[in-house]
Amino acid sequence: MQADNTDTYTPMSWYRRLTRPGKILFLVSVIFCLFVTGKYTSHKTVFYGDAAGYYMYLPSVFIYHNLTTFEPLPEDRGLSELVRSYSMPRIDPQDSSRFIINQYTYGVALTELPFFAAAHAYSLLTGGQANGYSAAYEWAIRLGNILYSLLGLILVYRILRRYHSSTTAMTVSVLLLTGTNLFWFTFLQAGMAHVPLFFLYALLMHLTMITTERPSVVRLMAIGLVCGFITIMRPTDILCMAIPVFYGLHSRQSIIARMHLLRDNLKGIILAAICFAIPMLPQMMYWKATTGHWLYYSYREQSFFWKHPWIVDGLFYCSNGWLAYTPLMLLALAGMLLLRSIKQWAATLWLLLPTYIYVVYSWYCYNYINGFGSRPMLHVYPLLAIPLAAFIIWVWRRGIVLRVLCSAVILFCIAMNLSQSYQQMRGMLWSEESNLQYNAQMLFRTRLRYEDLVVRDIGEFQPDTASLTLVGTVAELHYNDSTSPGTVPDPATGEKYVYYMHDEEYPQQSILATYSKATFKDARWMKCSGRFLCTAEPNYFRHMLVTSIGDKLWRGMTIENKCINWPTEADSSYVSIFYTGINRWTQLYYFTRIPEGLNETDYIKLFVWSKDLKPIYLDDLKVELYK
Repeated sequence: MQADNTDTYTPMSWYRRLTRPGKILFLVSVIFCLFVTGKYTSHKTVFYGDAAGYYMYLPSVFIYHNLTTFEPLPEDRGLSELVRSYSMPRIDPQDSSRFIINQYTYGVALTELPFFAAAHAYSLLTGGQANGYSAAYEWAIRLGNILYSLLGLILVYRILRRYHSSTTAMTVSVLLLTGTNLFWFTFLQAGMAHVPLFFLYALLMHLTMITTERPSVVRLMAIGLVCGFITIMRPTDILCMAIPVFYGLHSRQSIIARMHLLRDNLKGIILAAICFAIPMLPQMMYWKATTGHWLYYSYREQSFFWKHPWIVDGLFYCSNGWLAYTPLMLLALAGMLLLRSIKQWAATLWLLLPTYIYVVYSWYCYNYINGFGSRPMLHVYPLLAIPLAAFIIWVWRRGIVLRVLCSAVILFCIAMNLSQSYQQMRGMLWSEESNLQYNAQMLFRTRLRYEDLVVRDIGEFQPDTASLTLVGTVAELHYNDSTSPGTVPDPATGEKYVYYMHDEEYPQQSILATYSKATFKDARWMKCSGRFLCTAEPNYFRHMLVTSIGDKLWRGMTIENKCINWPTEADSSYVSIFYTGINRWTQLYYFTRIPEGLNETDYIKLFVWSKDLKPIYLDDLKVELYK
């Protein structure tokens, strides 16, 4: 295929050079994604979690002037308690007499500055809430996030056009957007570092390519500056420097040519190093002003475990594993084997990617909560676009059968990504706390059933109850004795006594039974059940109905989100994995397989675990056997 090697183009020349199908595909993709943003994010705040921490520099500097004074945000500016709590200064663990206000570096805030300024000007001119956190600012950050994503994709397209046709370049660019978690972080969770870093990595690759062909002092300085911005935004991404260092090194001659380039452009390289350091200076000044140290580790107790990385978990597990939620990238990894097709980037890919994966999954929170899939991997998607395109071209040259198979896989990956993004947006999925069984059971589903929530909690498919036969009852517990500790009248009817848990982690009365072969007989399943009434919304931790048999079995099912009227309410849009049914008695149950190798000394326990010590009423605990 004929490559496009020209570098002289106007900002929209890439669009004019597209074929008509490519233009239609691009425009449809943009319109669809903007529709998704407007429809599904308008009710969600941007300013929470990491996004709030990144952004906080802007209102602190330009509105409240409290960046280093540690003054809390005022109460009379229409700010939510969530925003005010995020902005509170914290004690410096290295020096208890000092405080810090932000553990995050300022890099993301810098990329958000133009959009913040536009929103602030708009709010002042229209008489809106110019408090830094109103709806105008949220929409500005969302639109800025989309712009960075699209700019990154345009750069990816330009990079791929050097090696492939316009159709291939556009196809891969659209696949990155629709078939990976770039979609989620572009349109459904703005304000994070990952989309701006996706753009900066693509920009770094583009600068590297044109600088290698026609080096100049200005281009070398630009490379240094981009590397500096990437590093200050996320210090572990200093690994990005492997892109300009190893690009194009694929033979002895290419290494000699690179040495000559370095020798002939020594001045530019020195200036590039200076430019790399420039983005560090504002952060160092902030640390000095707030902590007294020029260099400061603001993440405190959060650290890396270099000797025990969670690489397999981080890549494959359904608790935010990268390939578990972005299987499309398996094709890119396969394309890395096509060394001749990617020779310009092979050294960079094979040296950078394994190192990057090792660093990313050595972090103590390897599943990177607060997101969809393994979010740090977004940064290297521009680099992975190279082998992804190579693999697709390789397949297309192998015949119709392989083409159809590959197309089916790609379409499945896109459908899965969009479906799971919808589920997470609707509260039907929480990727950081999911499992393979739940994801498989919920594939392409748009409604929750009771059994789905059970599978999510215990990671075990539930049997078809119509095919089960009752074998017997192991034990049951009814709190009818008014003299027993913890029993109170039923708050709903007052007609009987129930157990009331409050300010206690475990109830004083639970089921404890000994295994008996005569009782269990040929049973294969245990049904664990009880009735529950919740009185308040839970905090982070929820009540759990737990079954345990020594070290042979532990199953815990959350209670609050199942206290609804099944199945009629399950059709309502508000039912999610976070929903709480309050002030109603609900019969709950789950089945779990009986483990092998039980003996007469094993104890079967069924109890309620209240880790947050929240109040709850319970009654009619029971363990039954089925075959």
